[in-house]
Amino acid sequence: MDTHSSPARTARSIRGLACLLSGALVLAGCHDSPTDPLGGPTTVQTVPSLALASPLPELPKLVAESEPTPEVRGALEAWRASWDDPVADGSSRADARRTVAAHLASVMDAREVEEAFRSLLWAETEVERLGPLPPELALPLAEARSLTAEAGAARREGRVLAAIEAGLAAADLYRSLTPEAIGRRLVARGRALLAGMEDPAEDLGGQGGAVDVVGRARHLLDGAARALANGDAPVAVQRAFYGIQVLEGRMEVPDPEASSGTVDPGESPQGPAAY
Repeated sequence: MDTHSSPARTARSIRGLACLLSGALVLAGCHDSPTDPLGGPTTVQTVPSLALASPLPELPKLVAESEPTPEVRGALEAWRASWDDPVADGSSRADARRTVAAHLASVMDAREVEEAFRSLLWAETEVERLGPLPPELALPLAEARSLTAEAGAARREGRVLAAIEAGLAAADLYRSLTPEAIGRRLVARGRALLAGMEDPAEDLGGQGGAVDVVGRARHLLDGAARALANGDAPVAVQRAFYGIQVLEGRMEVPDPEASSGTVDPGESPQGPAAY
């Protein structure tokens, strides 16, 4: 997702994500060949995510060469904002896609649509090379593949609007699984949990002083936000994940007076959770 990054920074981030692959699903090595993509599953010890080397179709870039109406510009802003919504159910993003798709269908022909969404086929090929994936990734990726096929069929039949709508939906499914998208959503969720605490002095879940809980969680979430700003999305996912666990009482906050027993976030007994 390139909603906040320059092309150069995005390229650096892609390489960085690929070389930071960790856990049981790590791919072997980083290369530049199109047949050996710079991507794969990462941060599997917290929330599974998928770093893709293939560039994804993106609403702002597709609209950039046309003259969008105020309604379309509003839809683009809603689409951008949706990635930082801690409780997004996808409906606002789908509404934004429909508005933009109607605009694009008025300025693009079938050939241009084919070119605009060609990278979805690259992403599909990239995913096929990864082998078995956890359900959190495999299920939405299967849906993305189905949408890509639907887009291709609609384009060949001359149904340009349907092709664009399906292609944009597939691209957003891929994008929603990337470390950056997951990191941004987790940071937003953690911030919302902090903001929703009526009494910061209240003890949370018997985990010790609430000030320690809040301070530790805020430290982790601030670190996650910095990691996102620096293009280190896998680290952002990990820090935000543990920040939320602290706030929800699923991870102990180390006692500063204790000489031992500190809990390393990487050693949480709770295991992965879906966020």
